[in-house]
Amino acid sequence: MTERKGMEEKIRESLEDNRRILESIFGDCADVTLRTVMMGTNVRGLAIFMEPTAGDLYGLSQMLLSFLGQSREEVQSRIRAGQLGLVDACTLDDFSQAVAGFFAGDVILFADGVAKAVKIPAKGYPGLGVVKADAEKGLRGSDESFSDSVKINASLIRKRIKSPKLKLKEYEVGERTKTRIYLLYIEDLVEKELLYRVEERMNRYSLDGITDSGVQQQLLSDSPEAIFPQLQSTRRPALTCEELLEGRGVLLVDNSPEALLLPAVYQNFFATADDRYLNFRVVSFLRGLRYCASVFAMFFPGAYILAASYETQLIPTSLFLTIQRAEADTPLSAPLEILLMEASFALLREAGVRMPGEMGNAVGIVGGLIIGSAAVEAGFVSPMAVVVVAFTALCTFCVPNEELAQAYRLINVGVLVLCAVLGPVGLFMGMLWVTLRLASLTSLGYPFWRKMNDTFVVPATMRRLRGLFARRQNPVRLRKKG
Repeated sequence: MTERKGMEEKIRESLEDNRRILESIFGDCADVTLRTVMMGTNVRGLAIFMEPTAGDLYGLSQMLLSFLGQSREEVQSRIRAGQLGLVDACTLDDFSQAVAGFFAGDVILFADGVAKAVKIPAKGYPGLGVVKADAEKGLRGSDESFSDSVKINASLIRKRIKSPKLKLKEYEVGERTKTRIYLLYIEDLVEKELLYRVEERMNRYSLDGITDSGVQQQLLSDSPEAIFPQLQSTRRPALTCEELLEGRGVLLVDNSPEALLLPAVYQNFFATADDRYLNFRVVSFLRGLRYCASVFAMFFPGAYILAASYETQLIPTSLFLTIQRAEADTPLSAPLEILLMEASFALLREAGVRMPGEMGNAVGIVGGLIIGSAAVEAGFVSPMAVVVVAFTALCTFCVPNEELAQAYRLINVGVLVLCAVLGPVGLFMGMLWVTLRLASLTSLGYPFWRKMNDTFVVPATMRRLRGLFARRQNPVRLRKKG
């Protein structure tokens, strides 16, 4: 029986028939629990719930206790008459109502010989214990963030996508850690080839254990030696659901607060959780700004060295004279000044990350001001070198994905050295290497640098087609009614 046909079915008297229909609806959903219970003296029952959404099964226990000692006829007649013993419990007639109650976080109870189901109120979706996002901050949207529990993380996605088409496969990885990993996808949107490739990668290695999603990210990467991240990670359930609706897959690893989005596309690293909620003109401008910031983050210090030392005609004469006067008062050459300041800012970033709480932010901001000012006053570096390094650091902070920003920082140093040694040829070589490397990368076999038509945002009313990965399966996202 197909899932859609099962949703249209009426609840049947046979418990086995009801079980088969439920299994057809919730096939490949590892977070759905079907539990056989005993009602009264000899009535078999079937409870369906989702952990940890229905972690509080007090209502189910109370109902089973109310049937204790009653005969088969008494139990069945009470359910048919709606005499359930709980104020908020109610009876259901078809599977569409049962599925809706299930996704609301309730327990659904079926009884053998009764063509009705009982909806029992449960705990609902987890709210307490879900932390607010301290990374990937935005202007609008939910503040919820993933936690270290893979079950809670899966339920945060279920809370937003209440469809049996959202499938969940469970893996156990690690001979010693037995780490639980969930693969989530929407059945009629995801490409089957993607599922096959993920399955093949998951079974490729045998290892002692996995303690974080970062290890699994490296195992799934096509080119783990590459400087660019080939899988996107996020702590935002809202952004994760947006990508699921675009036909991508999601990996959740137990004891890790990040979700891995499969596969990765370069332009997705510049998207934020609130891009879909803001005005499309504002978002398009901000995305363009992020792209420009990424270019400056890689090439601006090298271009400065090139303009100041080799191609002096590229900058105005007054600016060139200002740079030369500043450089004349410092003992270091311009490339060494930039490298020294880059190293100082890298140390400040590392210290800020390791310092606890708000103290880390204070160290990064105040330390940068003090070191930059002291270095200029002491005559070690020129003011222009501080400006160049500070502007470059600001550009890296504009990149939403921290892993990509770290790659830009390393490329920045390499391009700087090439420009200092080879001049204009070094800058050209750096740009050519970045372009060719991005063009050659793949993510789970898919080109990393795909079509750029999803780069800029359009109004919601014009967003008729789905993303790149879902267009083959189910291309139309938006239709007018009637």
